[in-house]
Amino acid sequence: MMSIDHTGKSVIVTGAGSGIGRASALAFAECGASVVVNDINVDLARETLSLVQEQGGTATVFMADITDPKKLTNWCYSPVILTASSM
Repeated sequence: MMSIDHTGKSVIVTGAGSGIGRASALAFAECGASVVVNDINVDLARETLSLVQEQGGTATVFMADITDPKKLTNWCYSPVILTASSM
């Protein structure tokens, strides 16, 4: 597996609660990126957050249904992001 240094960078991973999204979140974190975990299922998003943190990575959870353009716009401009300590 190729490893790219993403230290100091942030990524948003949608659908990060399971499957390819979760694997992507974990891979980015392993490469040093800070990950914003997005999924419509908050429990699955929290699981991914925990997995990232267990491997020493940094992540936050932000809930939004990205299939709804209005909610997506609100998400992009919202100052509120859930961290492990606020959940």
